[in-house]
Amino acid sequence: MEKSNLLTIEQAAEYLGISKHTLNSYRWIYEKDGPTYIKMGGKIAYKTTDLEAWIEKCRVEQGE
Repeated sequence: MEKSNLLTIEQAAEYLGISKHTLNSYRWIYEKDGPTYIKMGGKIAYKTTDLEAWIEKCRVEQGE
């Protein structure tokens, strides 16, 4: 995996259209409600493929 494929918290929040505070919130990070992330040396990074997978997981289908 190339480093250029990783997004910072700020970049990931912009990608998702949410605030950095929400993405980095206790509930999303520590209770694992948010997207999968990579922790390297105390820093958090996100892969766009993980963000896309999380978006799909949040999808709500309306009645058929």
